[in-house]
Parts: sequence; C-alpha cells; structure tokens
Amino acid sequence: CGVATGFFDEHGQRALWREFCIADGFAWVAESSIAEIGEESPSRGPQAPSGCRRVSPRTGRQHGLASGPEINWRRCFQANALANRQIGRLFARVRIREVELRVPVSAGAGGDSRVSKEHEWLNEHGWQHPSVLKRAVQKLLDPSPMPFRFRELIAGRPGLLIKRARCSVGEGPASAIVECPMSWSQTDGTLWQLPPHREPQEERVNGRSEVWPKSGDLVPGPYPWSCRGWLVEVVAKRPRVRQTQCSRGIDSIPIEDMTTVRRWLEVGRQSRSRNLTLGDLCLELTLLLPALGFHGDCDVLPESIWRPGCPVQCPCFQLQLHEDLFWTQGERLHLREVVLPKGGKVILFSRDTARPPKACAPQGAKTPFRSCSSSILGVLPAMQKTFTSNSTTVTTTSCSTVAETCGRTIDASPPRERTDTSSGDVVPHSKRLLLSSSGVRQLEFHPSRPGTMMVGRKDGVIAILDHEKDMQTHSMDIGVNPVLGIAWLHTHPEWAVVGTAHSGTTCMVRYDENKPGCMEQVRLESFAKLSSLSVNCTDDLFMASGFCHDVALYDTATGRRLRMLYGLHQHFINISRFSNTSPHVFATASFDCSCKVWDLREPMTGCHPVSTFTTDTLNVMCCFSPDDKHILCSGVGVALQQFSLSHRAPDEPVVRRFSVPTVNASTNYRRSLYLADGATIATVSTQESVLRLYKTEVPGRATGLIDFRGMLSRRCGCSAEGLQAEEYVQSVRSHPSDPSVLAALLSTSDPHPESFVSMVNLGA
Repeated sequence: CGVATGFFDEHGQRALWREFCIADGFAWVAESSIAEIGEESPSRGPQAPSGCRRVSPRTGRQHGLASGPEINWRRCFQANALANRQIGRLFARVRIREVELRVPVSAGAGGDSRVSKEHEWLNEHGWQHPSVLKRAVQKLLDPSPMPFRFRELIAGRPGLLIKRARCSVGEGPASAIVECPMSWSQTDGTLWQLPPHREPQEERVNGRSEVWPKSGDLVPGPYPWSCRGWLVEVVAKRPRVRQTQCSRGIDSIPIEDMTTVRRWLEVGRQSRSRNLTLGDLCLELTLLLPALGFHGDCDVLPESIWRPGCPVQCPCFQLQLHEDLFWTQGERLHLREVVLPKGGKVILFSRDTARPPKACAPQGAKTPFRSCSSSILGVLPAMQKTFTSNSTTVTTTSCSTVAETCGRTIDASPPRERTDTSSGDVVPHSKRLLLSSSGVRQLEFHPSRPGTMMVGRKDGVIAILDHEKDMQTHSMDIGVNPVLGIAWLHTHPEWAVVGTAHSGTTCMVRYDENKPGCMEQVRLESFAKLSSLSVNCTDDLFMASGFCHDVALYDTATGRRLRMLYGLHQHFINISRFSNTSPHVFATASFDCSCKVWDLREPMTGCHPVSTFTTDTLNVMCCFSPDDKHILCSGVGVALQQFSLSHRAPDEPVVRRFSVPTVNASTNYRRSLYLADGATIATVSTQESVLRLYKTEVPGRATGLIDFRGMLSRRCGCSAEGLQAEEYVQSVRSHPSDPSVLAALLSTSDPHPESFVSMVNLGA
C-alpha cells in the first residue's frame, strides 16, 4: 500500500484508502434510498448567536446533519485491520454522513462496570458508555475542534440521543449516527440541528446523564431501559403567497407555488415515552404551528386512514402513543390545513413511518447495491378493496385436516407420487447438506450476518449454525414441542424471538459470539397453538399467530403483550408477516381462502383491513416483496398468486398466477417466497422433491428447477428405489441480501423421518 500511495496526491490517497476500507468490509456506503431531511429555515429555525462559528452544509448530506470532521481513511483501515487480529474485540457501527464505519472499541473501556450491577450487566452485554464510543470515533477522524454527538439510528431514521453505545463482535447494522452542530462557541455553547438544540451542562459530554434510580429500571432484553420522549419530524407544505390571495383554496395551488417547511420536535422529553398521549402530541404540534407558517387558531387532529382529508372520528386524546397507536421513533408527520364540510378550518396530520428498503448485494459483494423503491404506505389507502381471483379449481380438503398437516409438525407424510421434473430445466447450481442441521423443523437466515442461521428442532431445541462451515456454535432447550416460530431482530443482531407449537412457549433469546455454546433467554407470555412469529422493521413490535382467528402483539422492549387483535379471519391464521419498510403494516394468511393487509396506525378492528385478497385455495404462506410493492400467496396444489399493492403499470394485472405443474395430491401444501432482489420467486411443495424458480415480471415465466431427490436417501442409507425414502421439501428460506443463496428444508416420508437443511447456491 505504501508503494501504491506514493503515486497519488493527498486527495487520491484518501480515495484509495477509502476503497481499501470498503473492500475489506470496514466501511459501507449507505443506501441512496434514505429520505433526506430538509434544512432548517433561516428565518424560523434556531438562530446562532453572533460570534459563533457556523457550519456550512455539505452537498448531498443525509438527515440534514451538517458536515463534520473528515474521516481519516488510512487510520480507519489500520485500526480495523489490527482489531481483526485481536480475539474478542468489540465493534460499534456508526454512520458519518453517507458512510457507515466499523469502529473498534475496547471491551470494558468505560470503566463503570463496578458502579452497580446494572452497569456491570450493560457492559457484559456490549452496551458501552457514550464517552467510550466518542474516543473510539475520534481516533478515526482528522483532528478538528468541531463537537459532535451521537443519535440512535433505527432502521435508517434518527432517534433520540444515545444513552449507551451498542457494540458486538459480529456484523450488524449501524446503530448510531453522528450529528454535527449548526454553530458553536466557547461562550454561547453549541446549537444543534435536531432537538434538544441546546443541552444542559451535565449532558454536554454526549446524551443524557446516566442514572438508574431504581433497581427495577433495567429490563433484561434488547432494550434495557425505558425511553423518554418521541422524536418527530414535522413537514408542512405552504403557499409562497398568502393563503388569503388564493380564492380556490390551498389544494388548487400549483406545486411550483408551494414551499416545504420542516421542523424536528421532541415530544415529552421529560416524560416516559410509554406515558405520552395523543393529546400531548397535538398540544405540542399546536405550539409549533406559527413556525410552520400556519396562521390563526386551529385545532390539530390526526387524519383518518380510511377517509383521507377528514379527521379521525371522535378522536380520543387519552390514547397512548406507544400502546394504542404503536408510535415509533423518527416518524414523519405531514401537516395540512383543510376546510371542514360544516365550516371552520383544522390542521390534519398523517403519519409517514416508511423506512428505507434493504439493499441487495451480489454474491461475495461487501458493499450493497444502491436501491430505491416506493413505499407501501403511500399506496395502501387507495387499496381499500377486496380482490377476488376467478378460478375454477378449488380444493376440497377439509380445513381441520390442513391444520394437522400444514402448520404443525407431522412425523410422516401420506404416500406420494414421484416428482415430475420434465416440465422444467435444472438451473445451474450447487447444493450441499448441512450435517449439523439434523432434526430441524424451522430455520431463518440472520438479517445482517451472512454466515449465520438459527434453526429450531423438533425436540424444542434452538441452535445457531455457521452454515458456511457447517458447524453448530450455540444451542438452548426452550421446550418439548417443535419450534415453529423464529424471528430475528433487525437492529439488535444478537437477539431473536422464538416460539414452539402446541404449548406456544415464547421467549426472546440472545447469543454472544464471544461465548460459544451458551445462550440467554427471557420468557414471555405464551401463545397457544403458535405457528408463526414476525418482528417489525424497527424492532418495536412482534406478533404471534397460530391455529386461531386472532393475532397477539407484543412490546419488544418489555416483552409484554400489548394487544390481542380478535377475529381477523374466519378460520385459522397459518402465518402473519410484517412488511419490510413499514413498522405498522402487516399481512395475515388464513385457511379461509383470504389474505388481508392491516395497518396499526389507527385503532383497528377485524372488519376493517386495508386490503383483502381472495385466493384460489386456503393459504399456507404469504410474504411481502422486498420493496413491498407486491404480496405473494401460496396455498394448495398449483395455488401461487402475486397481488399488487402499489400503483401498477397499464399492462400489469392486479393478480398474477404462475404456471405451476399439477401434482395429483390433495395435501400438496405450497410455500413460496421472493429471493433477495425481488426478481425471482422460489416455490416448493410437500409432495415434490424439487424447488421451482419463476420470474416476477410479466408473464411470470419459469426459469428452471432444482432437484433434491436422493440427497437424504443416501444420507439415511435407504434404497433410492423405495418410495419411503424419497425426500420432499418441507420449507424454503432465501438469503436476506444475496439473491443467489437460499436454503431448503428436506424431510423424508418414512415412519421415522429425518430432516436436514440443504444450502443452495444458484449459478455455481
């Protein structure tokens, strides 16, 4: 490197070292689809006192955070390369403008583990004092007098000032973002862009003073402490001319004559987040109206999702933002002034909670593709319809039989016909059996650690597998029933939610790469006859569904069940899934031949879904596309349908069926999902030993298949000629970021079945 850098000037050397860091996985380019936050208006935003140093904005900056100290890329590379050779070294992930850095942190460098048992527990679980992170980041920056502080980064949106810095051994998403000030001086202090714009003296080191006044204030789990306040971005479009000059009303003003005003607001900073109500929010928004350009005395009310342009009927201002409206940090509120039919004006706000979609990288790439897609939230209100697909093929299998064979663990399958592979060509691929996955019933790839997978076994044991090395690293017994529900947390890479069938035992589990073998668990309220678990994209909520008509919502921070949503379907809900980009939108697939989409931003009932899709057969599985533009439903036999959730091209149908070959069996239960790029669908069924691939664009052509026949029969020592030894594909999972990697759960149909996971690499 020293020889190469001699050919470049200083700017060229910085660029070269930057590329070295990205190539070795020490830095990542942030997704370009993250919404930029507008700058404060000079006339109405916080004003810097005279004599303060002002910070010039950086072109193309993220989140409106001013340009700060420059990254010393050579120092960043050297520090990370050295840390890779140190066993047990912790790393924090921090976003600085458009780049996410891996920051080496010394374990226990905070020196406060002996202050109390709470501090000791926090340090053992990777929560370091903010001053530790600040010193570690400063080592990777060029010297600069400019102060900075850290904020939470939650699924691509800024949150509150960090109370502790999350560090871990393995990979994970960035959990903190660097905020630089608008101005600063020795006498007048620092003026920050996001609230609090000025900090009390005891908080100027970074964030808020860390005090645990009560022994029960620390909750074991991914969120050890309760938050105070909600950070909200408020956006209002106002006319460039006075509204009194607009005779036809504000809605008739051309877009070019409108200006956008943005403000950040911290609601209830001195109160616990869970105690704040809708009334508290509306009051603080009312006080902010003059700064947004609204004149006159107007009420501020939430806008109805079902009736855009109208306030929510009979709003209850005592509704709690957390438990009743499921509020999340960093929400964007769009304010507009409307004239009521009975006269008078009111300010309505709508909640935009969209998060940036995950980037998809090619196999072996360490820097994700820059991707941009539209949000599901902007199009769901227009989809309040029921779509019925016309089909002449309807299954006659009873739903009670399906409950026993589709969702629950069955030790034997009925006699099966041999798989017909003549209807498609075998795609180029390589596959291998994971010998460490014996007895598996459920599996999930880790969302941010490429080589990690969690599996649940039929005997109630969960395990962490390194599927690249085919090795089990951690395990824990959580019950006696098969594990059917596994859901990783997105922003806390060491935590997951798991659940078992029948008894519905539900718990949160944690593994530590520094401590092979053992795992931790936090028991939660059980959900009887559980079949599915799902966590939303911000890790605020997770839900459980099973062989009943209801869905349970849990608070991830406390593990407490917040709500039971009763009567969402007329029959069992086999699976429920949160969307990828909205923390409030989820779908449920039921045996009543329907798939429904729901929105938690407004108090909901079972008779008011956002969308209802009627399917050809009962539903075994549903999933959102990576960009949330479509939803895929698979049922019995050839039932494989894709429904559109967004504005479609003129030639795109609302529902699209895929030409799946027919298998003459009444218990051929199908499971399907999208690969990471969203361009391909993988589908399997319980009466076949093949995995079929289809393109998602019109007309949904088949691209080929992968045949697993013989893999388990050779493993079990059975004759390949015997039907009893023939494999079938029980389930399938796609890699979260690599579209060429997926995993198939294989099982045999003999009286004493075996099951293993087969890893598949497409194109190999």
